[in-house]
Amino acid sequence: MLTKKKTKDTETIIIVGPYRIPVSCESFKAWEAALMVEAGFTDKEIRAEILRRLVYERD
Repeated sequence: MLTKKKTKDTETIIIVGPYRIPVSCESFKAWEAALMVEAGFTDKEIRAEILRRLVYERD
């Protein structure tokens, strides 16, 4: 289901394909911190881990 772009300053939107998922900023920051600890702190490492979790393999 698609949602509005952003409804509050206290939330962020995760977009995966046609899906827009509203998440509280607090929850997102906690998830992001845990991701960084596991995957690394560079944008490249974080992106690779997100793609891995989505079971997406780049050619």
